[in-house]
Amino acid sequence: MFKSVLKSNLLLLLLFLLDRLIKYLVIHLLPLKGAFVSPYLKIKATLNPHLALSLPLANYLAAILSLIITVILIYYLIKSAKISLPLYFSLGLVIIGAISNLLDRFKFAGVIDYLDLWRLPTFNLSDLYIIIGLLLLTLSLRKLGKL
Repeated sequence: MFKSVLKSNLLLLLLFLLDRLIKYLVIHLLPLKGAFVSPYLKIKATLNPHLALSLPLANYLAAILSLIITVILIYYLIKSAKISLPLYFSLGLVIIGAISNLLDRFKFAGVIDYLDLWRLPTFNLSDLYIIIGLLLLTLSLRKLGKL
């Protein structure tokens, strides 16, 4: 189990660093107009001061809310010594996504989004980590009979 957790932590760290690297590159190297990858996908730095999917909420409130939820999840993860690996990884995805977006909120007063996919609101990898983590969390809890 220790090796599995170690591999999981390494993967989570790499995913976190990937999102941070892409945000850095998008901010510092991409032209202001962005880059078209396909007719449906554009990569462009966009500052989102709101919650996910651009739900309106002041940045400082979004930061406080995100910080509280992240601390609770980290506490739960540390406190739960005998947690299943899928549950551990799904919580880890939500935590790294939240932390990456929190870093943006503190540094830029909003989240740096960069994936403009067709008609969806612009998002970033951290947003995907959170969504995938929550889906996996739901599936894990259902499998354990806790949902």
